[in-house]
Amino acid sequence: WLHRGAYDLMDQRPDGSEQASSLPRGDCLYGPLPAQLADPTSFASRLRQILRVRKECAIATGTQLDVADTSDAGLLAMVHELDGGRLQATLLNFSARPVAADVTSRFLPPGAAIRDVSGNSAVARVDQAHAFHITMPAHQGRSVLFET
Repeated sequence: WLHRGAYDLMDQRPDGSEQASSLPRGDCLYGPLPAQLADPTSFASRLRQILRVRKECAIATGTQLDVADTSDAGLLAMVHELDGGRLQATLLNFSARPVAADVTSRFLPPGAAIRDVSGNSAVARVDQAHAFHITMPAHQGRSVLFET
């Protein structure tokens, strides 16, 4: 299976109905990898961006501090402390609709500026109640850093 799947994924035999192993050509859910990597909106390209952010921020070696309260059940907000004491949050909208929600955690420092890691843009500011407001499209994720 792995041999057949690797050929299908890399689109090495796009016209063949059988692989060298005589197994039928497998279906690729998202299409061949080279075509996906050429499309910045494809699954593979978006996954590559997620992995880049994860590596740059060292999220894998951070400590999860909180699963923050949110005012929308479709939004998951996880607060992490990264190496060096920086705070980061992973925001995931699991709903099929856009959300506009408040995120609250006792770990969020009032007055901190919130910066989107991918776009390097300002998103919001933490208020005195340790909360901020965020809007997100359906089925999207975001990584943000808190700067004091």
